[in-house]
Amino acid sequence: MNQPAENQDMKREVPKPKASRAAYVSGWCKRIQAAKAHWEENAFSGMRKDMAFARGIQWEDQNDVVEERYVANLTLRHLSNKTASLYAKNPKAVAKRRERLDFQVWDGNPDKLTQAVQALTQIQQQYPGVPMEQLALVMPGLEQQIAILDDAQKGVQQRQMIEKVGKTLEVTYEYQLNEQIPTFKTQMKQLVRRTLTTGVGYLKLGFHRMYEQRPEHADRVSDVSEQLAALEQLMADARDDEIADYEAGMEELKQTMEQLQANPDMIVREGLDMDFPPATSLIIDPDCRQLQGFIGARWLAQEFLLSPDQVKRIYKVDLENSTFNAYDEKGKRLEGSTQAKASKDEDGNPGECHKVCVWELYDRTTGRCYVFADGYPDYLQEPEAPYVRLEQFFPFFPLVFNAIEDEDSLFPPSDVTLMRHMQVEHNVSRQRLREHRDANRPKYAAPKGRLSSDDKTNLQYGDAHVVVELDGMQPGDRIADLVQPLQFINIDPNLYEVGSFFDDILKVEGTQEANMGGTSGATATESSIAEQARATSIGSNVDDLDDFLSDVARAASQVLLTELSSDTVKEIAGPGAVWPELSASEIAQELWLTVRAGSSGKPNKAQEIQNFERMAPLLMQIPGISPDWMAREAIERLDDRIDLAEAYVGGMPSITAMNSLAGKPVEPVTDDPNAQGGQGGDNAERPPESDANMGPNNEATGPAGPSSPVQGGVI
Repeated sequence: MNQPAENQDMKREVPKPKASRAAYVSGWCKRIQAAKAHWEENAFSGMRKDMAFARGIQWEDQNDVVEERYVANLTLRHLSNKTASLYAKNPKAVAKRRERLDFQVWDGNPDKLTQAVQALTQIQQQYPGVPMEQLALVMPGLEQQIAILDDAQKGVQQRQMIEKVGKTLEVTYEYQLNEQIPTFKTQMKQLVRRTLTTGVGYLKLGFHRMYEQRPEHADRVSDVSEQLAALEQLMADARDDEIADYEAGMEELKQTMEQLQANPDMIVREGLDMDFPPATSLIIDPDCRQLQGFIGARWLAQEFLLSPDQVKRIYKVDLENSTFNAYDEKGKRLEGSTQAKASKDEDGNPGECHKVCVWELYDRTTGRCYVFADGYPDYLQEPEAPYVRLEQFFPFFPLVFNAIEDEDSLFPPSDVTLMRHMQVEHNVSRQRLREHRDANRPKYAAPKGRLSSDDKTNLQYGDAHVVVELDGMQPGDRIADLVQPLQFINIDPNLYEVGSFFDDILKVEGTQEANMGGTSGATATESSIAEQARATSIGSNVDDLDDFLSDVARAASQVLLTELSSDTVKEIAGPGAVWPELSASEIAQELWLTVRAGSSGKPNKAQEIQNFERMAPLLMQIPGISPDWMAREAIERLDDRIDLAEAYVGGMPSITAMNSLAGKPVEPVTDDPNAQGGQGGDNAERPPESDANMGPNNEATGPAGPSSPVQGGVI
């Protein structure tokens, strides 16, 4: 979003916009409210039900997680397992150069380039000191050779520059990911979990300027910007005599200033901002036909619930004297408060008991970003172009796994929705089994009125080996005639089996019973086949996730190229960093970041090690394969915690070679193969071909000779 103007005066007066401006603001607020009501009925309410269901509220009239009825939360286990399978590590972003024809004269044939270099070298030797331009006038074909060499040099220089910029971009982007608070991996795992729960998740790409305060930062503090914004607000209130409790306000101002002065090295971050808004906070144009790319959507609005004090700090607008529609902490509009003033709570603090519903609107038609507050008659911030300029205009990137084609529904079903019926039936089956067991507890019947209350108590709670005297039993009566056990219906396990529910979960979600614990009767072959099917499904979702991360990385590279200066990049990537000399748009057409396929998912180390072991002997026989590269690939698969840069020194012989040379005099190099010594592969003297290697007890050959590898029967 836009960077607030520095030292902006606090707006305290009641706004009186022109009629056209007020109508425009009111019209947009009504459109956003109508779209919100539409999605609340068709999508958001279902998302909230899925969130509660995954939490454990799985019975129809259940209101709390603590429930007496049976709840085995298989849904939460499925979400945890799938999240761990889909996103297990930070992805590896690599710079990708667009394929293009860089050479205008040279056709890329290395032989022609070699011929040109040789011809020009020969001519320079024959005519030293004579400019090539003059020689080209009298020598036919020389001008063509000069053009080929010049074109090749320029093209190679351009490629080298782009590659160096790409490496710098990779390092800078990696740094930006590591600077996210909370960490990027933590937030991405939460995004995957949110997508599985609600059907869709969003990443919002922004750029954080020094001292800039944004609405999405209200719930997380990543640097000193929060304290600076609070200080600016308190100073403005003190300057305008707007602090209601003057002594308390001045004390807060004093404490904030002392904290900033005591910590002059506090971090003020500048760089990428990656926010992950809730699925229900993004209000999409109802004309949208597809989430990926927001096809058909002309506008998007993100909703924030802020206190009037937060609005004051972020947008420099004091709502104390204005009106707005108040909301509670859960985002529900308070009845009878359509024009409620910013009230005070029980302690007298202004605006803490009510929330302000703020909408940040991105309108593709006008190319501008607007900030509205529900019930406020004017803009909270003057409309401007989005501060982060992207090719797709909207700074939001949706992530979906169960994409469908449905003209009546924009949002795909979530994993929770897909397994809801199986989860409910599993709970019902277990609950009915519990009830059946309870109903089958031993019970006894007696004629009505024959047993007194004391008789019933003595029979029900009597101690072991106690003699029970019954008032209702006459001499000669049999106890079997007086008290008889009731007959019950035996429990049929087939009525309460849950294996069929797991079969349905496997067919619908791809999660088998073995992924949630032990199996009930499934063979190893069946479990293996089911696991292969699950891995295929997970692989498809990993591809979706990698495509999503690649889209984010590509847009982020454009933002970095546009917003970061060369000095800032060199502070991040080092003095050898190269930042584009061309314009950012030209570089964006040449270069972009993408995510290496499969780099975000959990690695199958056993399979990777096996593949590398099969490839390594073949690679070692190929001329030109770098030992440095071989070491990196081996370490990455075996133990990626080892730092190769600390251990590897180029040009050094192997440890084995150095050990073999230790203590031996250095002999001159010779072409005589016999000089290689007894350790040379084929130079050692061989025994005559026989079966002597069978051992010294072989009667046909006798004892092993001195040159035999067998000595005394010991190998």
